[in-house]
Amino acid sequence: MWHHRRFNTIQPWVRSGAAFVLAVLYLLYSLVIALSWRIKPLDALIPQTLAHLLYPLDKSNLAPLRLLHFLAIAVLATWLVPRNWRALKTPVMRGAIRCGQNSLPIYCVGVLLAFVSHMTLLDISNGLAMQIALSLGGITAMIVSATLLDLISIKPRQRSAETAHS
Repeated sequence: MWHHRRFNTIQPWVRSGAAFVLAVLYLLYSLVIALSWRIKPLDALIPQTLAHLLYPLDKSNLAPLRLLHFLAIAVLATWLVPRNWRALKTPVMRGAIRCGQNSLPIYCVGVLLAFVSHMTLLDISNGLAMQIALSLGGITAMIVSATLLDLISIKPRQRSAETAHS
């Protein structure tokens, strides 16, 4: 219940026109930066002061930029994806939603799967077919894990509700 109240306080800001414009501008600017690595004339569009802040991009310095990128995509998703969109009811999307609802354990499972997949690619084969098989297997394993976590977390609530009615 707490997360619903928190979302209701954030939702007006996320749905505001200003947030939408800022998200689009940030994502477009991020695209220009990413493309400037390959297309040199785009490099001139990036002010040097900002370039010194962003370059060199390494994983330890990316945390705030990744968070902003995630938030910008979340704002766009709330604007562009209707809440009652039928595709959200498909099994694949329900699995993705379950993974999001159990994000920390699924992240941990993903780290383990990444290690196992890397070792498999080194020891067995690093061909395209193996990469596709490992990716699909990893996605399936994360969806199954999230589904099992949902089943486990539902049972105690159901039992406590049943004992309250008895």
